[in-house]
Amino acid sequence: NAHTLTSLGRALAYIENVTNPLPASGGADRENIDEAKNRAPYTIKSRDRAVTTEDYEMLALRASTQLARAKCVPDRSNRGHVTLALLPKADTRGEEMTRRLVPSNEVLRQVKRYVDDRKLVGTVLNVVRPRYKDVSLRVVLIRRSVGTSDRLRKDIEAKLRRFLHSLVGGREGKGWEFGRPVLKPELIHLVEEVPGVEGVDQLEIRDEHRNVAIEHLRLDDDELPFLVHVHIAEKVRDDIK
Repeated sequence: NAHTLTSLGRALAYIENVTNPLPASGGADRENIDEAKNRAPYTIKSRDRAVTTEDYEMLALRASTQLARAKCVPDRSNRGHVTLALLPKADTRGEEMTRRLVPSNEVLRQVKRYVDDRKLVGTVLNVVRPRYKDVSLRVVLIRRSVGTSDRLRKDIEAKLRRFLHSLVGGREGKGWEFGRPVLKPELIHLVEEVPGVEGVDQLEIRDEHRNVAIEHLRLDDDELPFLVHVHIAEKVRDDIK
């Protein structure tokens, strides 16, 4: 937090006091015991060499504690070329859920140097930020009477954003899988699980890049969905034929 660093490690001439006007950013917590246990079998198996896609992903996570996930995508059009997409750690509360997560240039360079030293000779490695495909949702709720509460709207949006999030998304809450399509039926089912929702009359998925409504959002192997807007409307039961 801002204004929390207020002491010097050693005395300096002409310096009376110090403080940090802005909160610190870009750091990461030390690896915890569970993370170390998950990493250990892969370390023994790979012997510190990048051969399989799993090797590349685990080595990337070992290279920087600022990373939450890594996705290795072999280039099918260029034999011997490998792309490694990196996703940084981040707070997943409140407004942080609306941020597009990308690693810094420093982290990209750090991971590339680390993995380059461990890849097979002749392999061309590209370390990149994940590609996001922007999508917006329009949800029409079925109601007995007009007047959806702000709380219900916020709960629906929060649940949709969390479900499509790159770190905590998906049914298991481990982050939306790279390349996994966004399907309309599962979004409808998700909204209907929110307490207070009587039913969903319609759900529209809009591809923001093409500005068209689609039945489902297809993603390439190195892509993730990014939810831009959520618009919630309602229909009274009498209006539904």
